[in-house]
Amino acid sequence: MKKICIISQYWLPDLNGDVVRLKNCIKVLINLGYEVTLITSLPHYPYGDRKGYKSKPIIIEKGKNIKIIRVYIPPLKHEGLHRRLILYIIFTFTSLFPLFILNKADYVWAFSQRVFSSISGIIFKIFHKSKLISDITDLWPEALVNTGYTKYNSTFYKIGRFLAKIIYLLSDKVTVLTYSMKDFIAKEYKIEPKKIEILPNIAKKYDCKENVSKDKLRIVYSGNLGKNYDLISIIEVAKILRNEKIEFIIRGQGEMYSILSKLIKENNLKNVKIENKPLPYKEYLKEMCNSDIFILPLKSSMFPDASFPIKFVEYLGFGKPMLIISKGYLAKFSKEKNVGFVFEEANHQEIASLLIKISKEKNSLKEFKLRNIKVLNEYFSENKLKEILKSIFN
Repeated sequence: MKKICIISQYWLPDLNGDVVRLKNCIKVLINLGYEVTLITSLPHYPYGDRKGYKSKPIIIEKGKNIKIIRVYIPPLKHEGLHRRLILYIIFTFTSLFPLFILNKADYVWAFSQRVFSSISGIIFKIFHKSKLISDITDLWPEALVNTGYTKYNSTFYKIGRFLAKIIYLLSDKVTVLTYSMKDFIAKEYKIEPKKIEILPNIAKKYDCKENVSKDKLRIVYSGNLGKNYDLISIIEVAKILRNEKIEFIIRGQGEMYSILSKLIKENNLKNVKIENKPLPYKEYLKEMCNSDIFILPLKSSMFPDASFPIKFVEYLGFGKPMLIISKGYLAKFSKEKNVGFVFEEANHQEIASLLIKISKEKNSLKEFKLRNIKVLNEYFSENKLKEILKSIFN
C-alpha cells in the first residue's frame, strides 16, 4: 500500500475552499487504497476559534486508513496580510514537528494554495526521499496583487515570485485548477508543461425540489467574504433596485463582513440580508435550493486567471443559473457552457435591468438545471478526480 503524507494548514472543523477540496481528494485516495497521513494545524480559521481543541504542540488523531497530526498555530484572525503571513510562516515551522516520528511516505503532497506548505514539503522530500507534489489553487504572488495586498513588481512581489519559482522547480509534480493556470506557470516561470497536472475541484449534485418563491427573485452569494470578491457590487445593484421582490442574500465569513453590514445599514437596504453564522448542513441545503440565482462577483484584476473559485463548481451542483462578474478563463468557460449570465465589467445598471427582466420571466431559469448538472458531471465529478489522482500517484 502506497503512503501519502499531506501537508495542509486547513482541515475540519475549520471550513473553507481548501478543506472542501482536500476532503474530496482524501476520500478518493482512501478508496483507491492509499494510506494517508495528514499534517494540519489546530483549528483557527477564520476568527482564531479553537473549536474545543486545546493548544498543544502536537495532537494525533487516528481514523480508518488516515492518521491526522495537528500541530500548533496561534489563534489569530485571518485578517490582513500581516496576520496571514504570521500564520503561514508559523505553520511552515510547526508542520516540521512530525518529521522525525513519521514513517517514510512515497509521496508528500503540499496541499495548500499558499506556497508555504511546499516549503515544508521540500524538507520532507529531502529527509524521506519522497516525491513532492505541490497543489496550487491560487497563483502566488499574483493573487496577492489581485486582492491589493501587494503591488506588481514590488519587492514583496519579487520575493514571492522567487519562492514560487523554487517550489515549481523542486516539485516533482504541480497540480492546478485550470488550463489557464497551467499555461501561466509554464510560460511565466519556464516550467515544463508535462510537470503540471490539471486537478479540478469537484462537487456533487443536489436534488432540489421546485419550491422557490413565486413572489420573489432570490439572488444568493454564499462563501468567503474576502477582498478578492467584488461584494460591493451586490450592494450597488441592490441600491438601484430597492425592490423587496428582488432579494439579495449574502452568507459567509471574512473580513468584508463588517464593511458590507455597515453599507446595508447606512443605505437602509431592506432587500439585502447578510448572515455570518454557519447554518446546519440541512438548513444550508434548503436555503440554497430555495434560491433562484447564485451570484459570483470577482474583482477586476491584473491576473484574472490566478484562481478559479470553488463556489463556481458548488453552485453548478444545485442546477441554478449564475450571475458572474469576471474576466479571463472563468468568463470564457461560463459563456461557452452557458451556465448563467456573464458580465466582464461590473455594470450595475445593466445587471439591475437584467434582474428586473428575469423577475418577470422566472420560468426561463428552469432551462439551466439540466445543462449545469451536465457541465458538473463532465468536468467536475468524483470520477474525473479519481481518474486524475490515479495518474498522478502512479
